[in-house]
Amino acid sequence: YTTGKKLLEVGGGEGLLIAAALEMGYDVTAVELLESVAQETATLLQHPIVCGDFLHFESQEAFSIITMGDVLEHLRYPVDGIKKAHSLLKDGGILWLSTPNYQSGYARFYKAEDVMWREPYHVTYFSREGLLPFLEDAGFELLQYTISTRYVDSMELILRKK
Repeated sequence: YTTGKKLLEVGGGEGLLIAAALEMGYDVTAVELLESVAQETATLLQHPIVCGDFLHFESQEAFSIITMGDVLEHLRYPVDGIKKAHSLLKDGGILWLSTPNYQSGYARFYKAEDVMWREPYHVTYFSREGLLPFLEDAGFELLQYTISTRYVDSMELILRKK
């Protein structure tokens, strides 16, 4: 979807995506909110991790790709997160987004027994129909929508900055 190699990983977590991106030759910047996680991941990967709130993250350079895997549902103001990602992307840049879909087939089948809905740090819930208008209003074009293979009740979207 892009030839750019400057990637921002939001919510670096354990660093799996960071490690894969580094292996593939990307110029990776990662932001992680939790200091202990940021330090542990930075030490493990021997790669710096910015510790802080993504909404306050600043960069002099725009990114070709931003990844937000299982981040949006943790934000009290997710539209601000989407707008922040848009502001940090180059024109035509790519946002990869993964978040639980409360109207997924899996969620509809398992209802309250689905552990995703008992996660105490999930503060915002989305459906495909509810999320797409926010993304379009923020200036993104949907390129691909898939059901996550990692979390069966999550959706993954590839979006391009208009």
